[in-house]
Amino acid sequence: MRRETESGVCSAIQNQDFTVIEDYCTGLKALLYLKSIEELQDWDGQSPATVSHQKGKPVPRIAELMDKLKNSMLVLTVSAYYKEMKGNVDPL
Repeated sequence: MRRETESGVCSAIQNQDFTVIEDYCTGLKALLYLKSIEELQDWDGQSPATVSHQKGKPVPRIAELMDKLKNSMLVLTVSAYYKEMKGNVDPL
């Protein structure tokens, strides 16, 4: 049983090694191909940035969040004060 496990582990490592070497060779071939094309001699391998085409949700600013937090804390404080002082009457 132990030999089967050992051979399974060795096989997995060999497969991983093969994949790493194959990826490396493919990358080198691609690099040699790109270096052989005159129009791409100045290309640094990076594509230009894409223009934003989706608006998405607006991201709140820290100051806005802090103001919102202060306001909610103020409301909670005032509400607690009225409940304590006025016999559980909530002005809000």
